[in-house]
Amino acid sequence: MKKTFLNVIVATSVLAVAQTVSAQTAILTDNFTVTSGGDANNQLSARQTGTEAPSSYSQGSIYSGGGDQTGNGGTYVGQPGGAANSDYLLLYNGGWVQNDLAFNDTVDGGNALSISFNLYQGAYNGQPSTDWTSFSLGLGNPAPNDAGNFGFLVQGNGGMQVFNGGSDVDNQSATVGYVTSDGWTVIVSGNANGTGSPFDGTTYVSLYNNSDPADSETGLGLVYTGQINALSAGDEVGWLNYGSGYNESGIANLDIQAVPEPSAAMLGAGGLGLLALMRRFRRA
Repeated sequence: MKKTFLNVIVATSVLAVAQTVSAQTAILTDNFTVTSGGDANNQLSARQTGTEAPSSYSQGSIYSGGGDQTGNGGTYVGQPGGAANSDYLLLYNGGWVQNDLAFNDTVDGGNALSISFNLYQGAYNGQPSTDWTSFSLGLGNPAPNDAGNFGFLVQGNGGMQVFNGGSDVDNQSATVGYVTSDGWTVIVSGNANGTGSPFDGTTYVSLYNNSDPADSETGLGLVYTGQINALSAGDEVGWLNYGSGYNESGIANLDIQAVPEPSAAMLGAGGLGLLALMRRFRRA
């Protein structure tokens, strides 16, 4: 009985330590759910949660007539649920949107950043399969191939390209169907092992295409990993929809988290505590 009780205590303690060191901090979540049409800043307090909520957006258009909106009246861009599901940000005709949150050590707490979202983009409403929608991390217009930005673009036929500082570092644009999911996770960190603040010197990135777009925490497929241009405190996240004619895409379920690396001190303290418990039970 004593041994069984000890095993229960040890298992419970290990679980508590593991949960403590793996806990993430929600910086910003945005499901883009609104009750009426409008721009990207409509009803922020009702849509967003996290330590930096509410957080506003800049938005604009490359071409006249383009732009972005929420509460889009059920326009279909390939999202689950079809036209009945309008819980996403609509980009069309060269529109772009960028979150105005300036990331730095104060925001990420010195930890790696995880940025997850759904990107609904494909050969819908007659646009060419080579039209694309992009994500970027940097300053200014969120086109991924701008100097200083990291980002990627996805074409309507499932091809993609990855850019860093204006250079094409991974070109799969000719690989039709390379992208298998609408879900994406970008992890930026200060170390090659995916930990540490991305604002402390060097910056690394890992890009995942989620096999399950409804859950950004499971089924991640690594698409690209490598060192990128060092981030600065003013860098922001943004999306751009590029095409001619009636080109559309949707952005949904934005989730930005600070991901702490396991604390050696915390793990050590937990281990010492378990040893003390075991010694006490053995002497009893």
